[in-house]
Amino acid sequence: IVDGFCYKINVHEITWQEAKSQCERENAALFIPENFKAIQLIKLLFLRRQSYTSSGFAHVGVTYDNKSSTIKKYNTNNKSSVVTAVKIRGPNGLCDTTFRRHYQQLMSSSTLSTKEKERLKNEQTACAYVDVRSEDRGYVLCDDIRCNRLAAVICQKAPITGMRLVVAQRLVVYTIDSEYN
Repeated sequence: IVDGFCYKINVHEITWQEAKSQCERENAALFIPENFKAIQLIKLLFLRRQSYTSSGFAHVGVTYDNKSSTIKKYNTNNKSSVVTAVKIRGPNGLCDTTFRRHYQQLMSSSTLSTKEKERLKNEQTACAYVDVRSEDRGYVLCDDIRCNRLAAVICQKAPITGMRLVVAQRLVVYTIDSEYN
């Protein structure tokens, strides 16, 4: 348990939407780092689990909306998905910067069609991920504008707690000893 959640790491790399769907099928959410400590601990778990060469990226359960300059957090509880806007701070502090840098590169690219550029102008959203191999503090990056980056999946879920009632009874055995009666 890290920061009140259990985590399941799947190093098989898929797109952000596929990762979100995979976690939802398990009644969990994509990893949503609330602080730098959570990212550092997940990085350690991920790197210990790694048994093959991968991109070193893991999807994060947030998207960045450049039009409103907000981060949308996707959380799944009891088979219903909740989307909430969160402030850009802490681990998400670089979302707007990384988005704008990559967005400008894409818009000036000669490889994108006019139709793709128009779609990007209208949507201006990006899927988030974290670089688990990075030596930095552990910022969430929000420059996956097409949401097609292949990355590992980390699902998070509140632990299942249960209580068992244990009833203890005392057995008292009385014996009658004929010598003392």
